Amino acid sequence: MDVHENTDPRKNFFRVETFANGNISFVDDINSNTGYFKLDNLLNNSTTAAHEFGHTIGLEHPEILDIRGRGTPGIMYPRGTIVDPVFQYDPKAAPLQPGGTINPFTRKVLLNDIADLRLDKLDFDENGLAVLGAFSSVWHDAHQQ
Repeated sequence: MDVHENTDPRKNFFRVETFANGNISFVDDINSNTGYFKLDNLLNNSTTAAHEFGHTIGLEHPEILDIRGRGTPGIMYPRGTIVDPVFQYDPKAAPLQPGGTINPFTRKVLLNDIADLRLDKLDFDENGLAVLGAFSSVWHDAHQQ
């Protein structure tokens, strides 16, 4: 009931499990407050939690997913993005070959990620507070292998 009846924008609900269907973490939609995280995606300095949280506050994956020559990938680039070798799982791998796509550990929150939030468009109250995101309020049962 805490999940289904939540109206507090400060509360987000994510099930964290060792197994996830599709072997990935996800949120329920752009501007949502619920999702499912695979534990391995959250460990060892992973950026997955920050990436998925970006979705909860309105950020989508960029349209162009070949960003070679553009430097550090922003936080919203998904797995499978083509990046400069230093940002790949294996810097020696050819693009799109095993190890030849973005290593999510190399993503960073960049100024353009913050600009994409369009904070200037929010409706701030008299206390200077605004809600970023929305409510999906989906309960997730554990996935079964």
